[in-house]
Amino acid sequence: MLNIVATKKYTRALKKLQAQHKSDIIRKLHDVIDDLANLRITTQNRNHKLKDSDLNDIHISGDVILLYRYVGDSIILELELNNIVNHDELNRKIKSSKELIQSWVLLRTKSVRDSDGMMTDYALYFNPRKHKFICMFGDIDIYEPDEMYADAEFDNVREAAEWFQDYVGPGDEDHDDVYSSSKISDASEDEDEDDNDLDHPDQEFDSADTSINSTKLPAVYRMISIPGGTTGVDFGGGRFDNSIEHIKDLGATLCVYDPYNRSKEYNLETLKTLKANGGADWAINSNVLNVIKEAAARKAVLENISKITKSGAPIYITVYEGRGDSNEGPTKSGYQLNRKTADYLSEIQEVFPDAKRKGKLIIAHNIRSASSSTIVAASSSKLDKFMTVTKDRKKYAVQYTEVNTEQDAWTIYSDFHAQVSRIAPYDDADYAWADIKNGHIDVIKGGRTIKRSYYFNADDMDVENTEWCDIIIDEAIELIAEVNKDIEPRMIYNSTEVRSSADTVVESYRRRIYSAASKVMTERFGFELSDVSDYLVVECNQLEDKTIEIQVRSELDYDDMWEIKEAIDPVVEKIDSDAYFDFESSSTLVAYVTPRNKDATSINSADDIEQPVEPKDRPEPEEVSEDVAVEFDMDRVRIDVDKGGSWEYLDDAFLDDVMTDKDALYSEEYDVKVRDRNGLLEDLDDILKYDIPVEEGEYRISCHVTMVYHIAGIEKYDEYPEDNYGDSAEYSDENADVKFDFHDSYVEDFRIVD
Repeated sequence: MLNIVATKKYTRALKKLQAQHKSDIIRKLHDVIDDLANLRITTQNRNHKLKDSDLNDIHISGDVILLYRYVGDSIILELELNNIVNHDELNRKIKSSKELIQSWVLLRTKSVRDSDGMMTDYALYFNPRKHKFICMFGDIDIYEPDEMYADAEFDNVREAAEWFQDYVGPGDEDHDDVYSSSKISDASEDEDEDDNDLDHPDQEFDSADTSINSTKLPAVYRMISIPGGTTGVDFGGGRFDNSIEHIKDLGATLCVYDPYNRSKEYNLETLKTLKANGGADWAINSNVLNVIKEAAARKAVLENISKITKSGAPIYITVYEGRGDSNEGPTKSGYQLNRKTADYLSEIQEVFPDAKRKGKLIIAHNIRSASSSTIVAASSSKLDKFMTVTKDRKKYAVQYTEVNTEQDAWTIYSDFHAQVSRIAPYDDADYAWADIKNGHIDVIKGGRTIKRSYYFNADDMDVENTEWCDIIIDEAIELIAEVNKDIEPRMIYNSTEVRSSADTVVESYRRRIYSAASKVMTERFGFELSDVSDYLVVECNQLEDKTIEIQVRSELDYDDMWEIKEAIDPVVEKIDSDAYFDFESSSTLVAYVTPRNKDATSINSADDIEQPVEPKDRPEPEEVSEDVAVEFDMDRVRIDVDKGGSWEYLDDAFLDDVMTDKDALYSEEYDVKVRDRNGLLEDLDDILKYDIPVEEGEYRISCHVTMVYHIAGIEKYDEYPEDNYGDSAEYSDENADVKFDFHDSYVEDFRIVD
């Protein structure tokens, strides 16, 4: 049986028949189509081969004519609703249609350099009749599409699009690239030549002492997805190899280039590796620009990254904002600009024009021919738009190319590219994500494609161009949701956010130090609470002599670490009056504590601590729990977004109806305090942060919010459990533990209103 492909023309005509209740004609039509699909054609249907056309017609009734043609193992259907009896008139229509089908359709053009260094056109054409793609070199006003003179010829859109995208022209082959054959004929001829192509202007303050991540992975690696089988570069990646190991575990390769923290020989080996790969597939620049005083040196870093990465490769940039007040100056370990992430964007766009900020991450692409606006606009590899989609109470991030829906369906099909991933904060599980391009949706997990689904253009799917992209994205979400449903969450909690019983005395000390340090970082330095764990590490270890070693490390400069020290010294003094923190390095504080209380001799377990004795006639408590769901509407609530992407509510009256007390929410069953007003706003921020605009300004937002809390550790005492005279139980919330359930909380119908 042949595949049946109904055109839009057929679908529209069929709807008209249905509206006229022509059920007998529709049944006859379907019978004829079934005969055609099974190659059972009969003469009673008045089957004709139209003159000068590959189309046939069958008269279903006096005014209903079925047109069809065979293409491979498919049959293409059209439907005419008129009183045509004169085949010459129909032939004229079909002939003009045939001429259109046989013509070449211009899909895309870009500007490249010819051998004389002059700019000319490079065009991609498609022939629907032959289903063939060709590329033509030269001015499109002079050189018409011709297979005999085509620069390249393809049978599928993927190969054609990849060739077109990668083609740079004979005049651009010697582009200023560290791997250009005009610059390096063979590494063995001159080992230094690779490195000499990178520009390293003199800096008043070098960056050697700012590499501090000996064990902690830089935050940027948690913000991005790295495809397996690729090779990337961390420019200014420091002297430690923890990032290299992390990327290796993902099935990819990371090369580190750092003129201050790696040897010359090491950097040359990095460049050799990248050269063998044709350049880096992606690049990272983490917390480098913020420690460089000179603007020229910062630009040189960006230009060097451009030279050693492939054309179109994504570039991921983060900076340490420090105080964020732009009050720059020298520090004990070098120099600090103290600028917000957004303040670096204009500098980065000088080298990478398409750079965009997503919160604390800047994403750019290495667009080599930046002078050609055609390339920037038409590049199918650039995911320059972002949105969130909520489906089945789960959120998904969608990065995509913006397409012009007024173009033909084939052009939209060729231009469109998107990536879809689940938004799961505080969840470190390896969830699948989807890559959409060239007619297929790849579901990727662990760096491997584990499932592939195919899609067609809007005409073949019989949908409107304006609906097509959303339909494909929805299909991708369904595919990754099906894979992710069997994956167990792997939650990561900050100790400042989740209260739990002390497993050990050592752990209780660690939490107290962390809490004091994080308070300084949020209240004085302007960190978001959710970002503190990316920059602060507190470790406590019990030594053989029962002394406790407490180490505090952070990506802060010496002056900021001194403020941390002043905040945490009183904490250890309460444990050991002789204890204090001292600098092991500019970014590391260490204290040695010997507890003076009863548990000093044995603090391996909280069970070893002397517990208060309950009265003998007091029964053991029963632990009970309670769930609380808070729902409310935000109707045209005014918010003010600053240039750093943070926001505040100009009026929080929308919480008034939620509060069971003046400024707090208590649970209904056991009267446990869930959150005060500020606590509710902080939790609300967590679920709204993916919807709030990143651009500075004042907005009005509307949405429906559901927030879920779980309360555990409520103690129930009942001295007379057998008593039938009502509930004699008493309840204690002294040890109650209230947790905000981010994953069961959600926002519906979010919109920005006038």
